[in-house]
Amino acid sequence: MELSLLQLMYISVLTIPNSYFTRTLRNISCYEGDTVNLVCEVTETDTSAQWYKDGANIEINRYIIKQTGKTHQLTIACASPNDNGLFKVDINSRVREASLKVKACFIKDIKRISCIEGEHVNFSCDVHQENAVLRWFKGNKEIKSSDKYVVQSHNRRHKLEIKNVNIGDSGEITVKVKNCTRTSTLEVRKCFNQHLQSQQVIEGYSVQFECELSCPDDVGVWYKDDLKIESSNKSIITKSGKQNRLVVKNTSLDDKGEYSFKVQNISTKATLIVEDYFEINPLNTTCKEGDTVHLTCEAIENSLPAQWRKDGLDIDTNGGKFSKHQTQNASQLIIRSVNQMDSGCYSVDISGRIRNAYVTVTDYFIKPLKDIECREGETAEFRCKSIESPSTVEWSKNGNLIDHNRCIKKQVKHTNKLRIQYAQPGDSGCYRISVNARTSEAFLKVKDYFTMSFNDITCKEGETARFKCVAIENGMVVKWYKDNKEIQSDKYIVEQKGQVYQLTINNGDPMDTGYYSIRVNGRTRTAFLMIEGKLL
Repeated sequence: MELSLLQLMYISVLTIPNSYFTRTLRNISCYEGDTVNLVCEVTETDTSAQWYKDGANIEINRYIIKQTGKTHQLTIACASPNDNGLFKVDINSRVREASLKVKACFIKDIKRISCIEGEHVNFSCDVHQENAVLRWFKGNKEIKSSDKYVVQSHNRRHKLEIKNVNIGDSGEITVKVKNCTRTSTLEVRKCFNQHLQSQQVIEGYSVQFECELSCPDDVGVWYKDDLKIESSNKSIITKSGKQNRLVVKNTSLDDKGEYSFKVQNISTKATLIVEDYFEINPLNTTCKEGDTVHLTCEAIENSLPAQWRKDGLDIDTNGGKFSKHQTQNASQLIIRSVNQMDSGCYSVDISGRIRNAYVTVTDYFIKPLKDIECREGETAEFRCKSIESPSTVEWSKNGNLIDHNRCIKKQVKHTNKLRIQYAQPGDSGCYRISVNARTSEAFLKVKDYFTMSFNDITCKEGETARFKCVAIENGMVVKWYKDNKEIQSDKYIVEQKGQVYQLTINNGDPMDTGYYSIRVNGRTRTAFLMIEGKLL
């Protein structure tokens, strides 16, 4: 018998039982630290449930199991990746299951840090959630940004910087996102087991600074007054394990100051005092030309003979100008009759200990002689002024004392003058004045008034003789002379063309023999004319 389609549909509905779970478990995905609720609901109230994780019974410990009427619930208060798995509930042999996936909150955990005091350290971590709010703790105390701590966040990256750490900063460092935490450790080691000790040394001797680090791998830098010290012949730097040494050789006064050894931001410091090797230093001296100078020094101990130098060059103290006097711990340099050439830097060297003194020799002449250039016939005047009234004065030319009626000497207080009247080319030369044994000198140059002068002439009787000269200017007063008598005879032809002057003697006669002179504006030139008579 065939059933209709409607009958078949009715039979099917009667054979499908009603579902026992009115709300079933659902798969859940969450982040570490979240609270997770697995919930189901059945049709009956008076039921009991058994929960399983990955097939194993769940004991009530960190999981909270609760039933309210027809509802059954499993709560995980602070989920962790360890809670990942398949959860199952069995109610009156009816089973439902769901998976739980807990994603780690931290992509990158904070790491343990070990450092030495004085360093800056950085803890960092990355989280899955962007712009998550993180909190940092040292022990149980929350860390806030300050001069010592810098808290920074950018997207998923979070950092904690601790500046200039010290021993007290050691301990647990915790970072917390909601209910999720990560903990690490900061270990701050002591930097120095042994610090630098202050030193005192006598100039010229060596001194050593030494310190010991807590870790032999740590590397530091030496400083003097905050300036880095490089290893050299003067400053010897060595390291052996934890020990660090600085030897300063042949100390000088410039080596005194504060020395430090710095590792990261931690340093140990000490002071170096350098005791002056000289109880008495040579003094800067200003003296007059001609004086005697004494430079004296005295050491704090018996010393080797001193070496004296001038401007870096050794001084020969065996000569007459320089001499040296030496006792057990004192030395003296004597400079006699000083002059301008003796001015300079004098140094004394005792076993590498050097002191300098400057000698300044002031010129005895406030106004020394100056070179003069003039024209023939003019008056030339030398003058000088000394720093004191002279007791003895001598003038000389080219090393010879001056005693000439054309040279007039004059003295007014500290000023001395030498006037040379009607200067002649022969007056040219080196003039010197000696005042109280101090000298000043200058040159006189007298320009010849005639750029071309005439010379002696010898000719025969009946011939023509001609004297010619050229002056540096047109003559206002020009006269010719024979044997000191002015020429006025028509026999002699006198000519002038500008600065050229000429005397012509025609048909020479032995009676014309003699000295001929020209005087142009007071300047005179003379030549001799010889007329040889004819043989009979």
